[in-house]
Amino acid sequence: MKTLLNYLLNKQWILSIVMCFLSDDKKEQIYIARFRAELAFWGHDVSDMTDEEIKEGINKMSEMVAKCGMTTNEVTEAFKALANCT
Repeated sequence: MKTLLNYLLNKQWILSIVMCFLSDDKKEQIYIARFRAELAFWGHDVSDMTDEEIKEGINKMSEMVAKCGMTTNEVTEAFKALANCT
């Protein structure tokens, strides 16, 4: 299990470095693929959605968060607190 976790951490580290050298279009494709993977992990099937629909959903969500009157730091802290709840 420890070996698997180390592999995944190293892979993310390498991806972060590689992202610095990619074009904006390629970065966007990777971010959308990672977002799809996160949604799939939580049980949401988005295989029938196009990349444009996913970007539109992300934009709507960010507008909703912006309209609530919270700063980015406050939202970040709230999500961190929710993630640490047990």
